[in-house]
Amino acid sequence: MRPIPFLVTVLLSVASLSAPAQDVHRAPDGWLWYREQPVAKPKAPEPRKVEPVAQGSSGPAVWSTAWIRATLPRLMDQAVEKPTPENVRAYLALQRISVDRAQAYAQMAKMVTQGNASLDENTRFPTASVAAQDAVSRAKDGLIGGIQSLSKTAGLFFFFRSDCPYCHRDLSVLRTLELVTGMHVTAVSLDGQGIDDQLFPNYLLDNGQAERLGVRATPAFFLVRPPNMTDVVEIGQGFLSLDELETRIVEQAYYRHWIGAGDFDRSRIAAPLQASSGATGNPGGLDPTDIAAIQSAVATLTPATSSAVSQNATAETVAPPTQ
Repeated sequence: MRPIPFLVTVLLSVASLSAPAQDVHRAPDGWLWYREQPVAKPKAPEPRKVEPVAQGSSGPAVWSTAWIRATLPRLMDQAVEKPTPENVRAYLALQRISVDRAQAYAQMAKMVTQGNASLDENTRFPTASVAAQDAVSRAKDGLIGGIQSLSKTAGLFFFFRSDCPYCHRDLSVLRTLELVTGMHVTAVSLDGQGIDDQLFPNYLLDNGQAERLGVRATPAFFLVRPPNMTDVVEIGQGFLSLDELETRIVEQAYYRHWIGAGDFDRSRIAAPLQASSGATGNPGGLDPTDIAAIQSAVATLTPATSSAVSQNATAETVAPPTQ
């Protein structure tokens, strides 16, 4: 009898019964029996919840024109100071909404003004080049006519210095003004020296007039209506072209009632529309239908508020309304 082999057989049987069952289909072990561990898949980020903007009870409604006007500059400052993709996108998105609204308004304004004589600027000044040139020519004739009427009662003081280059350049302008309109020009020297023996041989010497009138630069021009020497109007100090000088003379004379409304209107390229006869209380010559539209729209306005927009009201926090 051999007990040792029998004991070995028993032990092997017990070991096989206690060992866990192996998967016969398991893939072979890796190099040097290294078993790779499974890699966990990353979780998808949860979408950020968008909360509606907290709005004060008296502030402008979100996405209203008043709200955009107050918020857009702040978003621009934020995008410039911190140009992150989010900040820049928020500003550009809100700007897009603002531009779209402006374009929609411009298109509607074009449709409304066409065919409305009181709103269409073509009624006041033609847009066609041929007609526009004619309007400019007629306004120039009216400007000269107004100064010719004024020259019967008023004249121009010309303060100069002999060493002033702009005074010399304005001599031809003054000479043309005298020849075309008949406006008399009196030259006054501030340094006691003449400026042109042919154009202004009989100039006057300043004896305090420049200080009283407030002359600070040369050339200086003042419109004077004698015999009352208190009727003095400053036209300008510094170089003036012929068109600027003529326009200022007519405007200042009209505002001081030295010339009538007829002379002034004829000097305008686009004369203001006059109210039609019988249209009492019609402001600016508007059509009664336009007046009724204004009154109706004003009646629907909500009370004005002065509250500021909430500090956290940005264009990326809430979706804009469907346009």
